[in-house]
Amino acid sequence: MARAARPRIFVDTSVLVAAFLSPSGAATGVMTLHYNKLIQIVISEYVLLELQRSRFFTASTARDRLAQFLLSEPIVLALPTAARVNRAATVISAKDAPILAGAKAGRVTALVTWDKEFLKDDVVRWLGRPIDLPKDFLQRFRLHWTR
Repeated sequence: MARAARPRIFVDTSVLVAAFLSPSGAATGVMTLHYNKLIQIVISEYVLLELQRSRFFTASTARDRLAQFLLSEPIVLALPTAARVNRAATVISAKDAPILAGAKAGRVTALVTWDKEFLKDDVVRWLGRPIDLPKDFLQRFRLHWTR
């Protein structure tokens, strides 16, 4: 019998930063699922640009962890189009619209973030997929994908 496709999980910059800076915690748990090939992490080029602009990126260990992550073959989507970003900006702030637009374009199973603005009902409805904090995603994963 063929194995079901791995869930495609869009993670935003906040989750990657948390995972790269801490050897434990929920964000690291999400990354571990990816490294163990239980989920497929999806990001966009916009997430990579945010990472490069962040203060975290000055730490050499963080850069090493980013390199390790990129070698694990996440799906990296192109920058979302301006039209997609503008549509996303109708339900979320302009600064977060590129992330939301990327997740929508990637047809992901869920979006995982530490940014609680994404958890608003109208944002979740617009995406049409679950949006979770890392700890909530781990719980959802245990309930729905480990049977």
